[in-house]
Amino acid sequence: MSTSRAIFFAAAAAATLSTPIANGQTFATLYSFKGGTDGEIPRAGLIQERGTLYGTTVYGGTSGQGTVFKVDLTTGAETVLYSFLGGSDAREPGAATLIYNNGTLYGTTGGGGGTGCGGGGCGAVFKVNSSTGKEKVLYGFTGGADGENPAAGVVYVGGSIYGTTYQGGASLDGTVFELTLPAGQTKWTETVLHSFTGGSDGVSPNELIYHRGTLYGTTYGGGANNFGTVFKIPVSSGVKTVLHSFNPVTFVDGGYPQGGLMDVGGILYGTTPFGGVDIDGVVYSINAATGTENTLHGFTGGVDGESPQAGVIYVAGSLYGTTPEGGGTACGGSGCGTVFKVDVKTGAKTVIYSFTGFADGSGPSTGLIYKSGAFYGTTSNGGTSGLGSVYKLTP
Repeated sequence: MSTSRAIFFAAAAAATLSTPIANGQTFATLYSFKGGTDGEIPRAGLIQERGTLYGTTVYGGTSGQGTVFKVDLTTGAETVLYSFLGGSDAREPGAATLIYNNGTLYGTTGGGGGTGCGGGGCGAVFKVNSSTGKEKVLYGFTGGADGENPAAGVVYVGGSIYGTTYQGGASLDGTVFELTLPAGQTKWTETVLHSFTGGSDGVSPNELIYHRGTLYGTTYGGGANNFGTVFKIPVSSGVKTVLHSFNPVTFVDGGYPQGGLMDVGGILYGTTPFGGVDIDGVVYSINAATGTENTLHGFTGGVDGESPQAGVIYVAGSLYGTTPEGGGTACGGSGCGTVFKVDVKTGAKTVIYSFTGFADGSGPSTGLIYKSGAFYGTTSNGGTSGLGSVYKLTP
């Protein structure tokens, strides 16, 4: 970054660090990443435990291979818990949100974990002690039948870890996997629950959720119309069922889902970056039992926002999420992104914040979390150094 641009971002920070918004909300930049040994470019969402936010950055850290970080909710102080090393260690965590279980953080990286896949590694599942920062790779993928590029986060259920790989598997179209630690052993064992075969089965699965013995997820491609699917897999049987195949040619339905799902009383909610009335993406619901799908909102671009990539969260009858584009004419005219809400009953949609691309950040491609009346998230660009930020939005 040029010196003049850095000075400009720093000057803008004073005005944007804690900004009242016309409708009574307050936006605050909790932390701006600096690069170098600090992290840079957070592309995953946050989790919150006991007053602390945890997340990852794709790059930065002592080896430039990405970090696991924490941010104090009250002070905004950031600490790098672990810097990835690459090679047999993990490297470059992408859009995979961490999970927390009994003091330990679990996550995935798209690279590292070994020397396969051209020498850069085929990806790994890792854990990090949330207090000490001690890290361990639990499983390194080989790029063969076991999968490759675990681009999404994992879920932890009863001692087992479930996740997906975007590629690899028997047909190279991705997998759903389970990791277990046999009694008395120190090495985790991987079992492929399902290898996607392309076509109507789906291609390249995204993040999973778990509900009452069943895993639910989406695939970016494949399905009956080649625009992606929503699927379910009971963990007891591993038998996969396609609940819905997207069909954006109707100009109502979405296409190419990238984010995970939210379960609210047996109704699944999600987003797609494509499809809908203006082909700018949708927010949708789907009945987990019947597979009946409904488009709640189709984005129209411009101030409305466009191309949501992450899932949504449910708070008091509304869904909240982000779009990495739209919200205005900044950032080259396409807008710097939005935070939005959609009423689940009426489908009424409201933009509650539009990013400016300066100290407040730009390109919020990750989902939100909600804690004590405020929303928290990350941007992959912007902030005082232009390398991403952690923000807080208070209604």
